[in-house]
Amino acid sequence: MRNEDATLVVGCGATLLGGLQGAVPDGSVFVVEEPELIETQRGGVREWAARLPVVAQLIPAEYVHHADPAAILGRLPADCTFTRVIPATDEISVIGAAAVAADLGLPGGGLRAARTFRDKIELRRTAAAARLRNPGWREVRDVDELKAAAVELGPGDLVLKPAARSGSQGVLLLSEGDDLAKAWQESTTAPGKSRMKRPPETRYLVEQRLGGPEVSVECLVARGEVVFVNVTDKRVQPGRYPVEIGHALPAALDSGTETELTAAMQALVRATGYSFGVLHGEWILTADGPALVECAARIPGDEICRLISLAYDMPFIPLYVALMAGGRDVARSVSLALPTRAEAISFLTPAPGTVQEITGAADAAAARGVQHVEIETAVGAQVPPLRASRDRVGHVIAVGADPVQARRHADYAAGLIGIRTR
Repeated sequence: MRNEDATLVVGCGATLLGGLQGAVPDGSVFVVEEPELIETQRGGVREWAARLPVVAQLIPAEYVHHADPAAILGRLPADCTFTRVIPATDEISVIGAAAVAADLGLPGGGLRAARTFRDKIELRRTAAAARLRNPGWREVRDVDELKAAAVELGPGDLVLKPAARSGSQGVLLLSEGDDLAKAWQESTTAPGKSRMKRPPETRYLVEQRLGGPEVSVECLVARGEVVFVNVTDKRVQPGRYPVEIGHALPAALDSGTETELTAAMQALVRATGYSFGVLHGEWILTADGPALVECAARIPGDEICRLISLAYDMPFIPLYVALMAGGRDVARSVSLALPTRAEAISFLTPAPGTVQEITGAADAAAARGVQHVEIETAVGAQVPPLRASRDRVGHVIAVGADPVQARRHADYAAGLIGIRTR
């Protein structure tokens, strides 16, 4: 039977595919995934996709190293008319999705924009040309260049990071006196989020570490215009590894700062030529104004989509999906969305070791304001040191009248959960 309204998703992202349930007809979503990841990803991609009524077919096709739209399109069923192409929740899918959308003549971010957002070095250059505030930075190709850049950019704390990774993989905060050879070795050997045997190649950059609160800005973009903006307040664990351990939204900002962030995201859209989609930008609120950390051209992770849906009382992912089919009415409706409450998430980060006991989950779920509790470990499992987002083992989501109260509720409930390790 011919499908006249099919959706193509590049990459098998749980957050996106789960959000598509009920947003599009069952059996209308076709998922392209790397053959290697179908066989090796945790949880079994084939089995997981088969349990989702919305998924019609899981299609093995390369898009990470060879983003060839003709090769991908050649594997799609001929009796379907695709009306939208969407990248999953990992940067590795962004370029492939943009290439396929362009080949089909469908709304998308655009290939030039996708390549810019996929590479933090290109993004720095583009942002600087658009006169957006950036830290001082240098591309570094070996430890000698890192040492020279540290002298040139110093004195002061620095950040060393891969240009094409996500989830804090390989990101290190450096202080004066650190062993730069050891830091270079650690950053360049950190595994990619996808765990591919041959992960996407990446360059590296070192930049000045800026002081101030960190926020993220989530935008929906239609025809090159920002039509929806949310600002999320972020918490990052102290120390060498800047892993995010909590979020609250909408952030309590003065109107001037929010206006400046919105204008900066619009400037980034224009500088990159981004046309349709989601942007998830991270900024430091310095004494001189917002400074860009990085920006991804895909939906945010860390349950931020769920937090936005709850806070604004709107289905964020379904609206994004409708927008990607070119919907003008969607752009108008989301531009009018206002928050009705605040939401927060607190991540579970127990000490590393073997899990001996888990307690308090029921008490956390019954605590004031709590809406969701998820524990992603079990007795006998290993908890690694907290060096990237994937090392967290669960979370608590809570509601409040404002972000301070929502965060207080989430933190209290998370504190009721005991994950004892040894």
